[in-house]
Amino acid sequence: MSSYQLIRSNPNFRLAWFGMFISRLGDGLYSVAIIWMTYQIAKSGLALGIVLGAFTFSTFISGILAGVVADRMNRRTLMMGSSLLCGVTVILIPLAFYWEILNLPLLAFLSFVLGAFTQFFEPVVKASVFNLVSKEELTQGNAALGTTESMGYLVGPPLGGILITWFSTEMVLVLNGITFVLAALLISRIKTPLSNISKSTTPNKWTLDLKEGLQFIKENKSVRRLFLISILATIAYSPFFVNLPIFLDQGLTLSSEEQPTFLGILYSVLALGQFIGFWVVGYLPDNIRVNLTVGYLLQTIGFGLLSVLSNPFTIVVSVTIAGISFGLAAAPFYTAIQRLVPNRLHGRVFGVQSTLDGFLLPAGRTITGGALEYFSARSIFLFMGVLYFINAFLPNLISNSRSISHSTERLKKIRK
Repeated sequence: MSSYQLIRSNPNFRLAWFGMFISRLGDGLYSVAIIWMTYQIAKSGLALGIVLGAFTFSTFISGILAGVVADRMNRRTLMMGSSLLCGVTVILIPLAFYWEILNLPLLAFLSFVLGAFTQFFEPVVKASVFNLVSKEELTQGNAALGTTESMGYLVGPPLGGILITWFSTEMVLVLNGITFVLAALLISRIKTPLSNISKSTTPNKWTLDLKEGLQFIKENKSVRRLFLISILATIAYSPFFVNLPIFLDQGLTLSSEEQPTFLGILYSVLALGQFIGFWVVGYLPDNIRVNLTVGYLLQTIGFGLLSVLSNPFTIVVSVTIAGISFGLAAAPFYTAIQRLVPNRLHGRVFGVQSTLDGFLLPAGRTITGGALEYFSARSIFLFMGVLYFINAFLPNLISNSRSISHSTERLKKIRK
């Protein structure tokens, strides 16, 4: 069954897919609107860094907590509540601007709160896929959800820019808030039970819940290796958006007026490639190790070739290949996690993974900014290609077994 057929035939998954897509579309609108709003009130690059950094930092510190909550609460209720709270938080920004009380500290605070609330939606959706589709359809389900990100960012940012030009930044933020409300309404119509509360769960065992999730990761060799793959992939990808503008300035003969346009084109083709990759992987044989290996080899080619390419057309092709590789690798990665981890631990494991991403991405980008003082942009792309090449061999260390019995007894001991 393809991802498209899964969306058509499974009404509960279709609701989750549309909810995720609308949320992603809102993210695309927000990514443009928050930049312009920050510039309106502060007119400072430092201010923009503070506001965006507050969002990223909150996703880092709240990811694990969100995972624990996701395994203790009805996940549908949690997704609805977090989506509604995100909508309220976003709408508070234009309201504060209208009341003339919006300043940089308040905007940074609201950005921090929004980042925290988002961690109770997207990772929880990933944790809920196991409830919405059969084990045989997990790859197609993850691939279908993956297309929402690429579609949202293909449509959202340009639409946001157009709406800001025609109307105002405040109107776009209000529209963004409405998308969160619509996503909550769609999730509310899901009829499949998404509750994973254990009978042994008690209010005073939050720390034990967290310990149980961390202990499972520690004791399960295949899951631990999947986390190593995820960490290396995140480190490899983190320099891209920092390095790309420098690469266009240093490595190409484009004028200063042409560079922003070409930069936008590359962002778009990266998202288009991701969409293609997520769609294609749904038609491939269900072999996680092979699909991961192929995905990371394509990332090696896509990003590594940028270290030698100078022709704009070939660069577009290379970035498109890199985008396709994301879909080919991401869907099998999430499928492997969902199969190797008990459903009652999905929230905690995905929460830990989200927290690691929330730390490694900004850290990698900061380090890249410093490294560019000493190394060329092309050498950074070569470094990315090498890391992805190493990562292509790691999936072969993952067990093909879907059994998790080898860690069950240890988890029981933790619970006592």
